[in-house]
Amino acid sequence: MSYQVSLSNKSQKQYKNFDRHIQEKIKAQLQQLEEKPHEGFSLSGKYAN
Repeated sequence: MSYQVSLSNKSQKQYKNFDRHIQEKIKAQLQQLEEKPHEGFSLSGKYAN
């Protein structure tokens, strides 16, 4: 099963302001999260569940 990670509008704007090197690192991590979502960590606070 494949998942899709999407960014909020605010996150997309922040992403565009990062250096190309940082953008590539973030993109790689998001792709890894899409492929293996259960290897991440559980969120806490208002984002839990």
